[in-house]
Amino acid sequence: MSVPNFLGIGVQRGGTTWLYEKLKQHSQVCFPKHRKEVHYFDRYYERGKSWYKDIFKHCKGNCKGEITPDYFHEDECPERIYRLIPDVKIILVLRNPIDRAYSHFKKEIRDYSYEGSFADFMSDKQGPVERGLYYKQIKRYLQYFLMKANNDHFLF
Repeated sequence: MSVPNFLGIGVQRGGTTWLYEKLKQHSQVCFPKHRKEVHYFDRYYERGKSWYKDIFKHCKGNCKGEITPDYFHEDECPERIYRLIPDVKIILVLRNPIDRAYSHFKKEIRDYSYEGSFADFMSDKQGPVERGLYYKQIKRYLQYFLMKANNDHFLF
């Protein structure tokens, strides 16, 4: 049983699916079967380390990972990740916060029939604004991965 050696984190509507599609084309990169997002560190943490490690048991070689954008936004994820995989490489995907919020707005229209304007969306919902405050989110990761270890965790 083994853990991944890289994690893709980032913002919703920021390009993580594109990154996943490109990386999975490489013959030496292994992802969990049939999924991009595992959500272990945010939704399924209580299932335990064995559950998470089993997801990667089919992976041979050294390059295995997963991409879950919510790991960037959820407060508890940096510490949980650091505890289990202190040497993990992190690929952070960001997008212009306004473009990201507008893409989120268009998705709400498409998927949930949102009827307001973009200005309404930005004032009605706190999520699009909060998710664009990248400094706050990056700072949480730096507290663990840059401050507590060597400086080569992040791939920019």
